Amino acid sequence: MSWEGIEERLAKPFTHKIELSSGTVWLTEDDLTIEQWLISAAESDEELREINIPAINFLQNLWPIEPLADLRWSKPFDKRSVLSMRIHQRAYILFGDRFEYHAIAAVQPKHEASLYRAVFENLLHNHHLMPERPVVVKIRRPDLISIPEACTPGDALLKHAFGGENFAGLGGPVDWMHPGDQTRRAG
Repeated sequence: MSWEGIEERLAKPFTHKIELSSGTVWLTEDDLTIEQWLISAAESDEELREINIPAINFLQNLWPIEPLADLRWSKPFDKRSVLSMRIHQRAYILFGDRFEYHAIAAVQPKHEASLYRAVFENLLHNHHLMPERPVVVKIRRPDLISIPEACTPGDALLKHAFGGENFAGLGGPVDWMHPGDQTRRAG
């Protein structure tokens, strides 16, 4: 059977384990696009042929993927999304635009908001994936990531997990657009 044990194979590149009081965050050693992630998980020519479609579509055919946040910059079409793909008790956090996505982290348990917050904070300060600050941050899942929490520079959890003052918040006013969504404009 094709793709037998895919859940375990997808977990293999996430080798850097950070244990927090509320759960675990796993990171990859290197930058990993979802295309590279799927190719590394494939074990046969048949599986490689099956991923001959956009990788995000392949993943969406197997598991639900939902938006966590949208980030926009000053250029008209410069928009990226943070997505969550849930498999059993783990959620994989994906980041990218419509053309290229990166597998940036895994969290377990998949419903623990503080783990998503820690990954989101880390992403906001990852100069490789995000060389400049976004102008607008729209939170799509405020139950998992909230703007005041995501932008708190003194959070002890984030200091412990990702290195303290190097991972401070965006700064700037909060703009509450919709009751279910949160948007932050950087100042």
